[in-house]
Amino acid sequence: MFALLGLCWRQQQEIGRLTQERAELDERNRALIAERDQFKQQSEELSRRLGLYSGNSSRPPSSDGLKRKRRTANSPERERRKHLGRRPGKQKGAAGRYLLPVANPDRVVELLPSFCEKCSASLLEPAGEEGMEKRQVLDLPPRKGWRRPSTEASSCAAATAGM
Repeated sequence: MFALLGLCWRQQQEIGRLTQERAELDERNRALIAERDQFKQQSEELSRRLGLYSGNSSRPPSSDGLKRKRRTANSPERERRKHLGRRPGKQKGAAGRYLLPVANPDRVVELLPSFCEKCSASLLEPAGEEGMEKRQVLDLPPRKGWRRPSTEASSCAAATAGM
């Protein structure tokens, strides 16, 4: 009987110790939950601040940094173009603009080929002019005209244009 009373007393002490340990663990758990909530709130605030730029806050555009802005798929300009059925750049059917060549350039430079592009034969004594390609370079103020004659190699009869 004394053995049973001793066992019962030890079990009551063990139950008391476990109850006290559980209360300590519950309190520690509440403190950790409060700390987690505080960190969660700080993280949300920092994420919100990271997402701020001059487009959605009162910050000046100079504070955005050098990072390129992301183009959204539904930007107002894209929506307007999509609505009108237009793509960026010159539209089909619109007249093109270019500079017309000058009739009498200030200087004409002939670019004669020195070897055949096909057979690498020398073209120092040209066998004849095959064709002529004309280009005009406009560097203001002097106007220059370039002529690029193409000659034919005597060994393979391939036409080669000047450089």
